[in-house]
Amino acid sequence: MPAVGVLGIPADPADLALAHPQAPSPVPGAVIVHPGCAFTARHWPVDRYAAVARRLAGGGLRVVVTGSAAERPLASYVATTAGLPDDAVLVSRTTLSQLSAMVAEASLVVCGDTGIAHLATAYGTPSVVLFGPVSPQHWGPPHSVRSISCCGPAAPATPSQTSPTRVCSASPQPRSSPPRSG
Repeated sequence: MPAVGVLGIPADPADLALAHPQAPSPVPGAVIVHPGCAFTARHWPVDRYAAVARRLAGGGLRVVVTGSAAERPLASYVATTAGLPDDAVLVSRTTLSQLSAMVAEASLVVCGDTGIAHLATAYGTPSVVLFGPVSPQHWGPPHSVRSISCCGPAAPATPSQTSPTRVCSASPQPRSSPPRSG
């Protein structure tokens, strides 16, 4: 029984959807690249995030980089290495409500196994979620969600180090336009 059920609060453990945030997204339809996470064992190499961001931006998509205030150097490195403009780094420039709206209205989210991945799942936003030492079968999105879950050996966060990954589930397609709130 889910924890809230034990507390007497009715809940459907299969219902992961969140209502669309009331705040507007400052960048509707953008691709969000979120390179940070709290545990270094779950970090994907930042050069790989930068390569993904560069490729997506080169394909004509608007790419923004998010993170916590402590992750500003990481986000700035990704943006600079990817050739993104300075205003693509949204660290400490949005409220939590705006960040939630950005995820809800994103065309794609690329991130590690962290909170923003769970928001993408809850809003049904296409996502690529990169897992380190913990299998996506344990904490990843359900197979019914438009997501790729990649797993493999954990990789340090330093730009020069790499490690292989493997795809564990099907590929999402970026949205052609942001969803309408309703």
